[in-house]
Amino acid sequence: MQINGIVRSYMQQVMSSEDFLKYVAGIMENQLHEWDVNYEVFVMKWSDYEIVVKNGEEYYHADLPLQDLEVLHIKGLFDLDKRIWTDLMEEGLPLGEDYGNYLNTVFHGTHKA
Repeated sequence: MQINGIVRSYMQQVMSSEDFLKYVAGIMENQLHEWDVNYEVFVMKWSDYEIVVKNGEEYYHADLPLQDLEVLHIKGLFDLDKRIWTDLMEEGLPLGEDYGNYLNTVFHGTHKA
């Protein structure tokens, strides 16, 4: 999946932290759909946030305290993505092949041409 840094920068600046989290979750779901269209991503707000990825009967969870969300929202363009992907991978979420620049950008901070 391809990602545009200019658009991402704009979204980060104009969105609230919660809306930005929902935006990131949507981007993540798009990436997951490249591997399997059955993936679903849910963002739930309790006292903190919980991101759940579902594929069939498999569930992967990432917890995100509100304070962490606020920091990650302003820290960097892809820091929130990296935190969530890392937490989900620690839960066992398998990553497929990235045919664009999104995951490379998230994990290495570089854009592939």
